[in-house]
Amino acid sequence: MSEYLYHVTYDGRLGDIEAEGLQPGKPRAIGTQIYDTHRKGAIFVTEPDGLLFWYGRAELWAREHSEDPYEDGFTPVVLRFDRAAYMKDCELDEPGTRDAGWSDAYRCETDVHPDDLELWDGSDWVSLEKGVDTSQAYDEDSEGEDTWLVLKDAPYYQPLYPNEEAQALPNPDYTKLKRRLMW
Repeated sequence: MSEYLYHVTYDGRLGDIEAEGLQPGKPRAIGTQIYDTHRKGAIFVTEPDGLLFWYGRAELWAREHSEDPYEDGFTPVVLRFDRAAYMKDCELDEPGTRDAGWSDAYRCETDVHPDDLELWDGSDWVSLEKGVDTSQAYDEDSEGEDTWLVLKDAPYYQPLYPNEEAQALPNPDYTKLKRRLMW
């Protein structure tokens, strides 16, 4: 069992999280309105082996809902916090666990203080105050004179996905995962 629980969000939310921490009932980052009742009054976290699923969902959501995720603040980022300090306020999230391929997901009904959160910056876990350079999450693409940024795929090409921490399986079939994530 991991010492930490993990939360996937977007860089555009980091300012509020740095000021207020993770708070139950904030607007959802991914999913449709069907989840609004389930998420009410909770934050959602996962075990390390569930990160690939939730990070992949966040990538797909960003790509589907923004023409420019970098500018729009839709770069997926990973936060972690100490399991022991907060687990008493968490319960198993059965739908999330099922969605993530039976990696335990939890529904927590408590604030997580910003000082207790760490952010993966592409090479290390850092304080929210230190922040992250999200440009490393993108490759530049072009056609003629037009250029744009494209999100790199997790897990192997995405520096903002904590690959070793998440205990990613060697050589996953990412195409299968993408199909599964699209519901």
